[in-house]
Amino acid sequence: MGAGQMLYNVATSIAAKAGDTVKRAARSAVFAVVGLFFLTFALIFAAIALFLWLETFMEPPLAGLVIAMGFLVVALMFFLLARRQQRPKPVSRRPAQTAEGALKEAEALGRNLGKNVSGYPMVLTAFMIGILLGVKRGK
Repeated sequence: MGAGQMLYNVATSIAAKAGDTVKRAARSAVFAVVGLFFLTFALIFAAIALFLWLETFMEPPLAGLVIAMGFLVVALMFFLLARRQQRPKPVSRRPAQTAEGALKEAEALGRNLGKNVSGYPMVLTAFMIGILLGVKRGK
């Protein structure tokens, strides 16, 4: 049994216990972890090869420092990308965002809830809607 077949069996056994969506996610996660594993080894061997090549031009400690600085620059680029803020999309004004629209929506909500809710839940819902409308008008 090869490594590929073994990984496929692991992914399939995990996926058999879950639904279709989770099955695809589990299989993708297993293959992503394996891909990262091989990518890590590729980067290690590339760094070793670069070190051996730079060693012919400069002293070994300096060659190691050049490689370390290269990795540091790449890491800083990824940290800066991770910290970058996503700008929110502009929100369009709907009628509900005006005072009249909010009152109409609250009235329609109250009518719908009045049909389906009674007793304590209705009182609590009316109380919460009243608080929300009071906060909206107070601003």
